[in-house]
Amino acid sequence: MKRSHGEGSIQKRGESSWRLRYYVGDIRHSLTFRGTRKEAADKLRGLLTDAGKGMHVAPDKKTLSQWAADWIALKTAERQHKTVARYEDLLKKHVLPKLGERPLQQIKPIEIQKLYAELTALAPRTRNHVATVLKACLQAAVDIGKLLQVSPAAAIKKPSAGDSDIGQALEQEKITALVEGFRGSTLFDFTFLMALTGMRRGEALALRWSNLNPTAKTLRIERALEYTKKYGLQFKDPKSERGKRTIVLDDTLVALLLKMRALLEDSRWCTRRRRG
Repeated sequence: MKRSHGEGSIQKRGESSWRLRYYVGDIRHSLTFRGTRKEAADKLRGLLTDAGKGMHVAPDKKTLSQWAADWIALKTAERQHKTVARYEDLLKKHVLPKLGERPLQQIKPIEIQKLYAELTALAPRTRNHVATVLKACLQAAVDIGKLLQVSPAAAIKKPSAGDSDIGQALEQEKITALVEGFRGSTLFDFTFLMALTGMRRGEALALRWSNLNPTAKTLRIERALEYTKKYGLQFKDPKSERGKRTIVLDDTLVALLLKMRALLEDSRWCTRRRRG
């Protein structure tokens, strides 16, 4: 006969320690709880109520470190490798040394809040990134892992990112100083191109000559080159369709790129001739 959600028992195990036993359908669950007898009874009542509403989360001893490893593996299949490597690095350096061995289902919001308070030595933007990654990891334990009913980080305010310098444009004098600093270097043309177009380094390294349309005076950005320790050098698509864009060039940049292409073709011709 199928058992009722209403069945359950509380057994004293030690000082302020209780074993809660209860059924969800025909499956019996056992959970160790620390606190007073009344708190244990409230916990059991809450578990049975959740079971009756179809919201029950089975007890699990998986630690935050174990779940983080599972989550990183899931993210690797859907995100850029460099992005996932950054997630993993932030968790390993700043979260797991403090909370990694804690059972996921026992982490309290106050522990998350204390962790954020201990990150004051980090730059504001890094602290914000740590909190963002941890919050996403714990929310995935609710949505995907079905290991938590509510994330302990859900109600905790993330540290401020401070004043971000993302997208900040350099003044003309600083751009000139930057470019002139590379004059005479083999990187001058490369730096000149990035400075005048706003391309990221990975985007510039991934350019192909087919991206250049000298007649229309445009340069198409369609991919980027990234490096991670785990996967080495790889070409990747932009994170969003907005990352794919067409840059309008002036005559100076068109001439520069045509000169670079001509020099490359001459170099290849000379190499073939020496080998021949």
